[in-house]
Amino acid sequence: MKIVLTGFMGTGKTTVGRRLARDMGLKFIDLDEEIEQGAAARISAIFREHGEVHFRTLEGEAVTRLVSGVYGGDVVAATGGGAVVSDSNRAALRSWGVVVRLAASADEIRNRVGGGAARPLLSDGKTQEDMEKLLASREDAYRDCDLSVDTTGRSVAEVVADIKEFLRKKAARTS
Repeated sequence: MKIVLTGFMGTGKTTVGRRLARDMGLKFIDLDEEIEQGAAARISAIFREHGEVHFRTLEGEAVTRLVSGVYGGDVVAATGGGAVVSDSNRAALRSWGVVVRLAASADEIRNRVGGGAARPLLSDGKTQEDMEKLLASREDAYRDCDLSVDTTGRSVAEVVADIKEFLRKKAARTS
Protein backbone atom coordinates (compact mmCIF):
# COMPACT_ATOMS: atom_id res chain seq x y z
CA MET A 1 0.00 0.00 0.00
CA LYS A 2 1.20 3.51 -0.84
CA ILE A 3 0.16 6.21 1.60
CA VAL A 4 1.03 9.91 1.51
CA LEU A 5 0.60 12.13 4.55
CA THR A 6 0.34 15.80 3.76
CA GLY A 7 -0.81 18.95 5.49
CA PHE A 8 0.56 22.09 7.08
CA MET A 9 3.70 22.04 9.21
CA GLY A 10 3.07 20.87 12.75
CA THR A 11 0.04 18.73 11.97
CA GLY A 12 1.89 15.50 12.80
CA LYS A 13 2.91 14.09 9.42
CA THR A 14 6.25 12.67 10.51
CA THR A 15 5.12 11.43 13.92
CA VAL A 16 1.91 9.87 12.60
CA GLY A 17 3.73 8.54 9.53
CA ARG A 18 6.35 6.69 11.58
CA ARG A 19 3.68 5.08 13.76
CA LEU A 20 1.41 4.21 10.83
CA ALA A 21 4.30 2.64 8.92
CA ARG A 22 5.39 0.66 11.97
CA ASP A 23 1.85 -0.57 12.65
CA MET A 24 1.34 -1.61 9.03
CA GLY A 25 4.81 -3.11 8.56
CA LEU A 26 5.71 -0.59 5.87
CA LYS A 27 8.75 1.55 5.19
CA PHE A 28 8.53 5.21 6.21
CA ILE A 29 9.94 8.01 4.07
CA ASP A 30 10.06 11.64 5.19
CA LEU A 31 10.59 13.73 2.06
CA ASP A 32 11.98 16.68 4.05
CA GLU A 33 14.61 14.35 5.55
CA GLU A 34 15.40 13.01 2.08
CA ILE A 35 15.88 16.56 0.79
CA GLU A 36 18.17 17.42 3.70
CA GLN A 37 20.27 14.30 3.13
CA GLY A 38 20.54 14.94 -0.61
CA ALA A 39 21.48 18.59 -0.12
CA ALA A 40 23.69 17.89 2.93
CA ALA A 41 21.95 20.84 4.58
CA ARG A 42 19.02 21.56 6.86
CA ILE A 43 15.91 22.94 5.19
CA SER A 44 16.36 26.21 7.06
CA ALA A 45 19.84 26.54 5.54
CA ILE A 46 18.53 25.74 2.05
CA PHE A 47 15.92 28.50 2.43
CA ARG A 48 18.45 30.95 3.82
CA GLU A 49 21.21 30.28 1.29
CA HIS A 50 19.24 29.44 -1.86
CA GLY A 51 15.66 30.62 -1.30
CA GLU A 52 12.25 29.03 -1.36
CA VAL A 53 12.18 28.55 -5.14
CA HIS A 54 15.28 26.36 -4.99
CA PHE A 55 13.82 24.39 -2.09
CA ARG A 56 10.58 23.81 -4.01
CA THR A 57 12.63 22.47 -6.94
CA LEU A 58 14.34 20.00 -4.60
CA GLU A 59 10.94 19.11 -3.16
CA GLY A 60 9.57 18.38 -6.64
CA GLU A 61 12.55 16.15 -7.36
CA ALA A 62 11.92 14.27 -4.09
CA VAL A 63 8.27 13.71 -5.07
CA THR A 64 9.39 12.44 -8.49
CA ARG A 65 11.79 9.97 -6.84
CA LEU A 66 9.07 8.76 -4.49
CA VAL A 67 6.49 8.10 -7.20
CA SER A 68 9.10 6.49 -9.46
CA GLY A 69 9.41 3.68 -6.92
CA VAL A 70 12.99 4.34 -5.87
CA TYR A 71 12.05 3.59 -2.23
CA GLY A 72 10.20 0.40 -3.06
CA GLY A 73 6.55 -0.43 -3.48
CA ASP A 74 4.62 -0.11 -0.27
CA VAL A 75 5.55 2.87 1.86
CA VAL A 76 4.14 5.60 4.05
CA ALA A 77 5.54 8.95 2.94
CA ALA A 78 5.31 12.30 4.71
CA THR A 79 5.61 15.37 2.52
CA GLY A 80 6.70 18.82 3.50
CA GLY A 81 3.92 21.27 4.28
CA GLY A 82 4.09 22.99 0.89
CA ALA A 83 4.67 19.99 -1.37
CA VAL A 84 1.07 19.67 -2.51
CA VAL A 85 0.74 23.35 -3.35
CA SER A 86 2.42 22.46 -6.64
CA ASP A 87 -0.23 21.10 -9.01
CA SER A 88 2.25 18.67 -10.55
CA ASN A 89 3.39 17.33 -7.17
CA ARG A 90 -0.21 16.96 -6.01
CA ALA A 91 -1.24 15.14 -9.19
CA ALA A 92 1.74 12.80 -9.00
CA LEU A 93 1.05 11.95 -5.36
CA ARG A 94 -2.70 11.47 -5.98
CA SER A 95 -2.01 9.05 -8.82
CA TRP A 96 0.65 7.21 -6.80
CA GLY A 97 -1.17 6.46 -3.57
CA VAL A 98 -3.78 7.28 -0.98
CA VAL A 99 -3.39 10.91 0.11
CA VAL A 100 -4.21 11.65 3.74
CA ARG A 101 -4.27 15.26 4.85
CA LEU A 102 -3.52 15.93 8.50
CA ALA A 103 -5.01 19.17 9.81
CA ALA A 104 -4.87 21.09 13.07
CA SER A 105 -6.10 24.41 14.36
CA ALA A 106 -3.83 27.42 13.88
CA ASP A 107 -3.37 27.68 17.66
CA GLU A 108 -2.37 24.01 17.87
CA ILE A 109 0.10 24.42 15.01
CA ARG A 110 1.70 27.46 16.63
CA ASN A 111 1.95 25.60 19.96
CA ARG A 112 3.61 22.63 18.26
CA VAL A 113 6.10 24.45 16.04
CA GLY A 114 6.60 27.85 17.61
CA GLY A 115 8.38 30.28 15.32
CA GLY A 116 11.99 29.16 15.40
CA ALA A 117 14.50 29.13 12.58
CA ALA A 118 13.84 25.43 11.91
CA ARG A 119 10.55 26.51 10.30
CA PRO A 120 11.65 29.07 7.69
CA LEU A 121 8.14 30.11 6.72
CA LEU A 122 7.31 30.92 10.35
CA SER A 123 10.58 32.53 11.41
CA ASP A 124 11.82 36.11 11.13
CA GLY A 125 9.11 37.64 13.27
CA LYS A 126 6.15 36.10 11.47
CA THR A 127 2.94 36.55 13.43
CA GLN A 128 0.03 34.23 14.12
CA GLU A 129 -1.86 36.17 11.46
CA ASP A 130 0.91 35.49 8.91
CA MET A 131 0.73 31.78 9.69
CA GLU A 132 -3.06 31.77 9.37
CA LYS A 133 -2.83 33.51 5.97
CA LEU A 134 -0.30 30.94 4.75
CA LEU A 135 -2.49 28.11 6.01
CA ALA A 136 -5.57 29.60 4.30
CA SER A 137 -3.66 30.09 1.03
CA ARG A 138 -2.91 26.35 0.93
CA GLU A 139 -6.37 25.12 1.92
CA ASP A 140 -7.58 24.22 -1.59
CA ALA A 141 -4.45 22.17 -2.23
CA TYR A 142 -4.76 20.40 1.12
CA ARG A 143 -8.43 19.68 0.53
CA ASP A 144 -7.56 17.63 -2.59
CA CYS A 145 -7.10 14.38 -0.68
CA ASP A 146 -8.72 11.02 -0.01
CA LEU A 147 -9.05 11.56 3.74
CA SER A 148 -8.65 14.53 6.07
CA VAL A 149 -7.96 13.93 9.76
CA ASP A 150 -7.91 16.70 12.36
CA THR A 151 -5.09 16.05 14.83
CA THR A 152 -5.98 18.90 17.21
CA GLY A 153 -5.99 17.60 20.78
CA ARG A 154 -5.74 13.98 19.62
CA SER A 155 -3.17 11.32 20.33
CA VAL A 156 -1.01 9.78 17.63
CA ALA A 157 -2.72 6.44 18.29
CA GLU A 158 -6.17 7.97 17.67
CA VAL A 159 -5.08 9.56 14.40
CA VAL A 160 -3.40 6.36 13.22
CA ALA A 161 -6.54 4.37 14.10
CA ASP A 162 -8.67 6.73 11.97
CA ILE A 163 -6.34 6.30 9.00
CA LYS A 164 -6.19 2.52 9.35
CA GLU A 165 -10.00 2.33 9.57
CA PHE A 166 -10.33 4.41 6.40
CA LEU A 167 -7.82 2.18 4.60
CA ARG A 168 -9.63 -0.97 5.80
CA LYS A 169 -12.96 0.34 4.48
CA LYS A 170 -11.34 1.44 1.21
CA ALA A 171 -9.82 -2.03 0.73
CA ALA A 172 -13.17 -3.68 1.50
CA ARG A 173 -14.90 -1.53 -1.15
CA THR A 174 -12.39 -2.43 -3.84
CA SER A 175 -12.31 -6.18 -3.19
